[in-house]
Amino acid sequence: MQVPPGFTLHILEEVGSTNDICLDLADLGAPDGTVVFTHQQTAGRGRQGREWFSRPGSSLTFSLLLRLSTEELGMVSRFSLLGCSALVDVLAQDYQLQGLIKWPNDVIVHGNKICGVLMEALWQGGTLQAVILGMGVNLARDAYPPDVDLRYPATSIETEVGFAPQPLEFLEKLLITLDQTRKSLVTDDFIRAKNAQLAFRGEWVTLKENTGAPRRVRLLEIDHDGGLWVEAQDGSRSKVYAGELSDGSFGS
Repeated sequence: MQVPPGFTLHILEEVGSTNDICLDLADLGAPDGTVVFTHQQTAGRGRQGREWFSRPGSSLTFSLLLRLSTEELGMVSRFSLLGCSALVDVLAQDYQLQGLIKWPNDVIVHGNKICGVLMEALWQGGTLQAVILGMGVNLARDAYPPDVDLRYPATSIETEVGFAPQPLEFLEKLLITLDQTRKSLVTDDFIRAKNAQLAFRGEWVTLKENTGAPRRVRLLEIDHDGGLWVEAQDGSRSKVYAGELSDGSFGS
């Protein structure tokens, strides 16, 4: 691959977690655009401490270090959407696949999960030093074992289009698109575009939050701060910032 301008790429054969390495590099002063890619991740994690499965050559597994501008510091919650949106655009442009953002941090194709994003931050005192975007994209059919207990049904690019892209070639496309999409991150157009890519918009789904029982809600839209407006069955509206969504067929 050719490393796009503005990025520095570290290629590692096997690591525990690319996010952990990227956080360490950020602490050592690594610049914006530092990318840690691995062929195999042995101790990856998703949101809420979940295990992140990674099979060599079958997944794109990497983390991206971002140093935020003054404007971006007020938009930290948008960065998970940035990763998801860039992937949706690559899937459409290069593979004629319609991906959708399953709020807050997944991408689905035909109702099945193809990518997850884990955003973490490096703080010094009360000052945000860097944001780390960890992404895992299922490229080949064997990116996930068939007998694994998935919280949401999975798919891969190979399953959808008949072939699996090479991880580094796919990474090059994704980084170029991430860089382009980031230029609009602080604008209202960014949120409008993300709402156009939002899975289940206008539909009734099950929302499971950190506390309380799951509830049925209708998805309305993503707000400017990254929160999700939903409508309850009694017609009341509220904004949520964390939770798991499912369409009712599967638990999330």
